[in-house]
Amino acid sequence: LDVAPQLVVVLGGRPPQSAVNRPALPPDAREFISPFLPLMEKLGRVQAQIAAGRLEKIEIAYCGDLADYDVRALTRVFLKGLLHGTVDNVSYVNAPALAEARGVEIIEKKMGHCGDYANLVETLSTRNDDGHIRTRQVDGTIFNGTEPHAVEIQGLRVDVVLDGTLLLIPNHDRPGMIGHVGTILGDAGVNIAGMQVGRKAVGERAVMIINLEEPVSQDVIDKLDAVPDLFGARLIDLR
Repeated sequence: LDVAPQLVVVLGGRPPQSAVNRPALPPDAREFISPFLPLMEKLGRVQAQIAAGRLEKIEIAYCGDLADYDVRALTRVFLKGLLHGTVDNVSYVNAPALAEARGVEIIEKKMGHCGDYANLVETLSTRNDDGHIRTRQVDGTIFNGTEPHAVEIQGLRVDVVLDGTLLLIPNHDRPGMIGHVGTILGDAGVNIAGMQVGRKAVGERAVMIINLEEPVSQDVIDKLDAVPDLFGARLIDLR
């Protein structure tokens, strides 16, 4: 993961060599906040790729013990990930200004309670897709010290390591859905490294998240979208 040297300097409590608009953190805050940096960049990159349309608003809610800390550095890291690949020369320093220049409203919240997790970051994006307003929710936390996981997508509970290449497939929970996906990927010579399925209840909306060894072609995406009850497959590159 590309971590800006100046951000590391500031998080280390030393004066920055260039402006970061971020006060030096005391040692206790530095130790607590730093493990969440990879999670925030990955969440930003997921939100950048999870849906089509012009991004209008991003809401970030910090829950649990995170709510007791200055989280501006985490928001900067998220925005850098969000703009990755779409804006030239984006950095942790200029990401907030670049997002604002693109008309993106940034809302930051803090909440003490976060359900089953000691700490949780909830992110919600709002996009305008040719007049259709679309929202996408992706929540995450860290396990095993620093390992970034998505734990909820569009209100569906999952547990997905945010790494490598992911294939996200919203669907209706019907018998044979996983088989259809496996057949299409197998015919294309795509190796599945892992799979998670989240659903509200039997027969209701669901989501598959598949860890891939490498990205798939648009032709594969089109074949997935042609299957009844599978819709809006998205390839998410976190490499």
